Amino acid sequence: MLQVIQDFKSGKIRLVDVPPPSLAPGMVLIKTYTSAISVGTERSTADVARKSLLGKAKARPDLVKKVLENIRREGLGTTLKKVKSKLEDWKQMGYSSAGVVLSVGAGVDDILPGMRVACGGAEYAVHADMAIIPRNLCVPIHDTVSFDDAAFTTISAIALQGIRQADVRLGENVVVMGLGLLGLLTVELLKASGACVLGMDIRPNGLEWAQKFGVDKTVLLGEGDPEGEVKGWTRGRGADSVILTVATQSTDPMKLAPHLLRDRGRIVLVGVAGLELEREPFYHGEHELHFSRSYGPGRYDPQYEEKAIDYPIGFVRWTERRNMEAVVDLIAQDKFHPSRLITHRYSINDAEKAYEAILEGEGSPVGVLLEYAKALKPITPVTVTTRTPVKKLGIGLIGAGSFAKSFILPEIAKSSDAEMRAIATAHGHTAQMIAQKYHIPNLSTEARQVLEDDSVHLVFILTRHDLHAPLVTEALRRGKMVYVEKPLVRTSEELDQLEAVLKQVASPWVMVGFNRVFSPHVAFLKEQFKDSPQFLLYRVNAGPMPAEHWLKDPEVGGGRWVGEGCHFLHFALNWMGADLVDFSVTGSPLGGEQPDENLTLKLDFGQRGTFSLIYTSQGARQYPKEHLEIWGGGKTAIMEDYRLSTVFPAKKRFKTGAQDKGQSEEVRRTLHAALSGSPSPLDLAELLATHRRLFQIQKKIRNEE
Repeated sequence: MLQVIQDFKSGKIRLVDVPPPSLAPGMVLIKTYTSAISVGTERSTADVARKSLLGKAKARPDLVKKVLENIRREGLGTTLKKVKSKLEDWKQMGYSSAGVVLSVGAGVDDILPGMRVACGGAEYAVHADMAIIPRNLCVPIHDTVSFDDAAFTTISAIALQGIRQADVRLGENVVVMGLGLLGLLTVELLKASGACVLGMDIRPNGLEWAQKFGVDKTVLLGEGDPEGEVKGWTRGRGADSVILTVATQSTDPMKLAPHLLRDRGRIVLVGVAGLELEREPFYHGEHELHFSRSYGPGRYDPQYEEKAIDYPIGFVRWTERRNMEAVVDLIAQDKFHPSRLITHRYSINDAEKAYEAILEGEGSPVGVLLEYAKALKPITPVTVTTRTPVKKLGIGLIGAGSFAKSFILPEIAKSSDAEMRAIATAHGHTAQMIAQKYHIPNLSTEARQVLEDDSVHLVFILTRHDLHAPLVTEALRRGKMVYVEKPLVRTSEELDQLEAVLKQVASPWVMVGFNRVFSPHVAFLKEQFKDSPQFLLYRVNAGPMPAEHWLKDPEVGGGRWVGEGCHFLHFALNWMGADLVDFSVTGSPLGGEQPDENLTLKLDFGQRGTFSLIYTSQGARQYPKEHLEIWGGGKTAIMEDYRLSTVFPAKKRFKTGAQDKGQSEEVRRTLHAALSGSPSPLDLAELLATHRRLFQIQKKIRNEE
């Protein structure tokens, strides 16, 4: 299928041919007919990507700060790998479209194939001739609503949510500052609601457009007296609210806004503006400042967007989807006409020209529409160079997140005896990007196509955790060797099912991404502590994680103990090399976090010693993440975040230039074992024992036994 992406490294907008998306539960497969380019937002995004590395840094100081923090925590080398991976990503463009439903996933019962729909969502309603849309971001449209109008539904919902934040009532006076696409949509919606509207902009062109939409008064910023104009327009009272739909880093809009308001007026920031506030006008006017979050309640909530769990209407009247429904209803009632703002139309085949016009400002673009009905297929796809077939270890990849792109794929590429032959990712543009970089001939969004590929001998499963067990099971049944990122399974039930399959498979070959035990620091320390009983303390400063993060979702990530704690439990069992006699664990919910995010675990290995783990999300971000202490045989050792290890009393030191958690060595050993016909680098019995103990400890933490 055809899709518009931006190569973040070069900044180029490209039209690429990528695998079509695969349908999932709760999702809707759409054939796109039109999509609207959000001129202000997408121009800003594209402009940042076109800058040099220094320019990108200046434009996004927030990301620079994160990079510097990561350097302090993980070292320069590790950070550079992550940054390089991010810079090489392809960004999907677009978030507002319309089309026809081709099919629906399980659990979707109010949308049917053949329906005409408006679609929303960054990463979903992208500029592509096919798209997978979550049910709550897909709204049926009446037959009288054109695809041209419907394409602007999501952008219009952003404008509508800003109006709701302003709590505008019939007959109130509202100032809309910034008359680009979003501002003009706001003006038309306000007029449809019975408000009196004054439009402000620094460009005469914006004022002319607002006048076409029936604005009551316009003011050209930079000339005259805006405050006096508003006072005169409102009989000396001031506006009831000011809605800022600007896109600027300047603080001028925020400094001007409170002077335009009546007593106890309201300012709503829908766009982007500098936020250096002056206290006096806000204090004397007792004004309110509100931020409008995109299309409405539900935005950025994976429970709402990805799982279609709606908010009760009695508690949340206007959600993302309900705002979108309100927009298409207004269009159907002939009260709202966003397509009147269309200044430019392009076939999807000319998408690159569309963005060039936007970035250069050719023809003063306001509403830019991409059309798909006349899309040409095939276009010239991104070139994927296929190497001459040779007898090598065939690698298949399922999933490719940031960790895989930073550590696993580059290491596989270094091997002259292995060849990546197939890849499947959830998003087709990711598969195409990686296929181009690593010369992978077969790409898809369907995992089964990798598993069915006879040229693939070793499958790397690098997906979210809920897919690990079923993919591992299917790969083993097809006779593949398997490398799966941790954890191997997500629940004890999945472990039981996997063990049953393992009994049916001849010589199962399974490797799990427990990389810590392959670190050169671990090899160094094991050499120092060979035979004596040992007492170990492992402290993990895991740091906070947003409540909506997929890892904390029991159905997807399994929770932090299962998703991350498995690393340290495996480390303990591997290091001690003895049977676990007993364990005790205390989990404590702190700061609203779950008990599996703050726990103290003691593992008793009898005469071999004990291993204690402190795992917490409550520490300072600036403090190193992992710290290991070892006591035994008259020696004490300290390992600091896989960068420096010191053994006392001799103060014998081992240091790596960058943090080395063993990721590269782990992949090298995996490939070597697979090539040589050797067993997996990690013993299968140990892997199964780790997960069995993992779930026993989880039950203790949850007081389930």
